[in-house]
Amino acid sequence: RPGDTVRIGACRIVGSFTVPAGVTLAGRGPEQSTVETTAPQPALRLTGGTPATSAVDLAVQSAGRSGLLVRDGAAVVLERLHVRATRHMAVGIEDVDSVVLRDVEVSGTVVADNANFVVPSGSPPAVDAEQWPTHGLVVVDVPDLTMERVSVSGFAGLGVLLVNDGATWSGGGAAANLGTGLMIHAGTASLDGLDLSRTLQGVLLIPAYGAVFAAGADVESTGLQVSDGDAYGLLHDHATARHADLVARRNDDAAVWIQFSDGVELAGAGMELVANRFGGVVAVQSANVTVA
Repeated sequence: RPGDTVRIGACRIVGSFTVPAGVTLAGRGPEQSTVETTAPQPALRLTGGTPATSAVDLAVQSAGRSGLLVRDGAAVVLERLHVRATRHMAVGIEDVDSVVLRDVEVSGTVVADNANFVVPSGSPPAVDAEQWPTHGLVVVDVPDLTMERVSVSGFAGLGVLLVNDGATWSGGGAAANLGTGLMIHAGTASLDGLDLSRTLQGVLLIPAYGAVFAAGADVESTGLQVSDGDAYGLLHDHATARHADLVARRNDDAAVWIQFSDGVELAGAGMELVANRFGGVVAVQSANVTVA
């Protein structure tokens, strides 16, 4: 019932399980307690509740379509989790009033050594999600999203995708993904101290981006690290943004690309745009771009 806690010990449990609204599922830590699925169904499915529905101190492993799926309801807390996916999506969250992710690691199987083996196919070309993990963390329509020390890496399409959220994210990041590290589509976001570096290009036809802000997204950041990417650092497309103390070094294209945007500011004594191959800041058909 709401308010109850279900505890599992040092073990591995295989199957697909539902955590009802208001209930907490607690393990002994990601190193000891694992929930695993190989089926199309998620290993864990949560519905938001009052009090918050929670999953804490667990590892979740998935070779199916999702490892952890959260949909609908009032509030959810995900804390001290390690979610690993070998196919499809690791974590999906949609239509929840309030979500907190704290000390969460999300990992896939893509690394620099195998990135060239991720070959898109079909029309339009897309990565085969039956062979590779394509999305790390996807959050859609969550007006109150808080992320603390959340790290996502090893995915073949998008590390983190935030769609129409009200997000605050501090610590961690979306480094070492293939394609795009972070994409924010509409909504608002406050980003602090994130690492969005080492985004891989592989043989993908679309350039690699450390982060993409698009479709009216309004972003404020402090201390982003977006370095050593195989193509671009930050892309702004129909977006507004204020970046303080941005560090972008050694990207193979522009550190900051701005297009069709009105209101992008880069400032701060800690800002470094160094040794990026095409340019530091490129602004195309944009207005009110400030570099200080």
